[in-house]
Amino acid sequence: MYNKKHNEKSKILMKKRWEKRIKNGFVSPTLGRKMSENQVLSMSKEFCVVSPEGEIIKGINQSEFCRKNNLDRGGFNKMINGKKSHCKGWKLLKNN
Repeated sequence: MYNKKHNEKSKILMKKRWEKRIKNGFVSPTLGRKMSENQVLSMSKEFCVVSPEGEIIKGINQSEFCRKNNLDRGGFNKMINGKKSHCKGWKLLKNN
């Protein structure tokens, strides 16, 4: 069962099934593709945090912010939603 490769016939069948799922709306056609800038902005949530050095920073895209500042996205999101008080020294601005 393991280490077996799909033959060309089964690859074609799998591709057709996948296309049918996309057509019927079961799978997003953008799966695995980058979103446009408008899509990212429409899904983004504004936030205002205090850095470990005490700087006040405003942001829009949590994922991009976490990548730039080496933060865990899950932990950062919990902090933004009020479930955690801090994330690696970063804190949510109280009067946000």
